[in-house]
Amino acid sequence: KDLKKRYGKGSWVMITGGDSGQGKRYAIEFAKRGFNIILCGFPSSNIVTNHIKQKYHVETEVIECNFINAWKKDFFVDFEKAFKNHNISILVNNVGYRTGWKGYENMPDEEIKNTIASTVKPTINISLA
Repeated sequence: KDLKKRYGKGSWVMITGGDSGQGKRYAIEFAKRGFNIILCGFPSSNIVTNHIKQKYHVETEVIECNFINAWKKDFFVDFEKAFKNHNISILVNNVGYRTGWKGYENMPDEEIKNTIASTVKPTINISLA
């Protein structure tokens, strides 16, 4: 499908957890297709956006955050601003929290809280932005 034609010129893709792995791959693939990119996550996302900007000549931005803080009151303010200021056509909610593949019954309470905060809360809040 021609996503660029479908969503129009100047479209943006927001990707959570885009500093490595699958998220980085999504960012590169969308940039190849001419989409502007917003990565949300660790400061290392800046390395990815700089690479994308130089190689694919699209606009890029980073919302630096740690998703284990998603439960905090003002965590999503920068996300809301991004949705107001950009034509965000696609959201790839890729963020995850690595727990070493332990079952919940073997995880400390803090790891369970961080898993929920970094995966469930962003899905709800970003989708509503």
